Amino acid sequence: MDIEAQMDEVLTGKDRELRRQAFLTLVGSDAWPQVLAPHVISLQGYEINGELFPDRVTFDGAAALIAKDEDKIYRSLEILGARFTDELLLAVAREMGPELVEHALVNLRTAEGERALMLERVLYEADSGWVKERAARRVIRTRLKTEEPTRMQLMTWLGVAGNLGDFIDEIREYPPLYLEEWSSLGRCQISEEQFVNRALALLGQGPEPLAYLLRLDPIPPEVMHRVMAAAKPDWLINGLEVAIIEALPSRELIPLTELAVRLGGRHLAVAVAWLSSAQLGPQLLGILVEQMKQEGGRERLSNALWVQRRAPSANHALEQGRKGQPLDPMDAAALVRQLQGPRMLELVQEIIEKPWPEMMDSVLRPLCAINPEAAEAVLNLSKNPHPELSKRAQQALEWPDVIWPEKDEEDLPATYAPLGEGI
Repeated sequence: MDIEAQMDEVLTGKDRELRRQAFLTLVGSDAWPQVLAPHVISLQGYEINGELFPDRVTFDGAAALIAKDEDKIYRSLEILGARFTDELLLAVAREMGPELVEHALVNLRTAEGERALMLERVLYEADSGWVKERAARRVIRTRLKTEEPTRMQLMTWLGVAGNLGDFIDEIREYPPLYLEEWSSLGRCQISEEQFVNRALALLGQGPEPLAYLLRLDPIPPEVMHRVMAAAKPDWLINGLEVAIIEALPSRELIPLTELAVRLGGRHLAVAVAWLSSAQLGPQLLGILVEQMKQEGGRERLSNALWVQRRAPSANHALEQGRKGQPLDPMDAAALVRQLQGPRMLELVQEIIEKPWPEMMDSVLRPLCAINPEAAEAVLNLSKNPHPELSKRAQQALEWPDVIWPEKDEEDLPATYAPLGEGI
């Protein structure tokens, strides 16, 4: 069969075996440039219910032929992006292993968008430790300075490889946004104050930073207070789901689970799901037994979790704060969760005006981090003509774990870096 007949078979043949044989014959011949072309590769599949799927047997066979010829390797990398070209190159990656890394890195330096994402997958398929290669450092530094999906994937691999800390300058400049990025930072135990403050500041917007904060050892003491302050009903469900996804067996989550049990309904269901997780159960049981011993055996476990003690009280926090007495952290968190609307704004002014020093850190600080209206109220008070009032509000603006509104971007420290979509 001549080349023209073989090309016809490759492009229009109905028999999968004959089409595959013709394709592999041409890949191994001098006519290979004709078949290693996007329009040809995109047809090398089989149809099921009107949808075309890649023929991986064909691509595995072609990979063995491509791996022997540098020109074919470069051609395969060059056309990556068209339909099924990723499947072909992944097959080449499995065939060549680490030998493909150097070739793929050359292409990754200039790739963008979906093509960059595909190249990173090819690199990972060729060598899961490619992120440790010295030759990869320059391109990794560049990729970490983007908000493309490739950054999230890259941070995940760096976290697994354990060398995320080698790129700490880039991460400081472009802090985490997504769950996977926070998780990678936590897995590598990068506990810089900048990241802790940013995570605390973002908790009110979503529970994703839990994947970082609850992996730190030790966990910063202010984390639990901020978590409980943020735990409004929807947040609570999402927070426990993050704990399940990320397998976070932290004792810090027990008060959060207690709150979910008290709320009942969907919250109880998620609490039970977390408690019954196969990865968490044994460790949690030990924590609960220890807690029962510490509290004198006054507790009982039912189908989910129940700790028989005084429920956190927002009213108790308000009463203690106005007396100038220290607040129980769980009471203060309950008060923060309940504050909203005009009542919240009145209390913000009251705390700064009186002032109520015991409520500055335990109530006002988490309230400003979680509620943008509270943060804006403090910002407005900082411009008040009354000098003492404005001074106290300005001191509050120094809190590094709060994102304040209406600040010029260039004047903000890294903690206040603009947020991306999706968190």
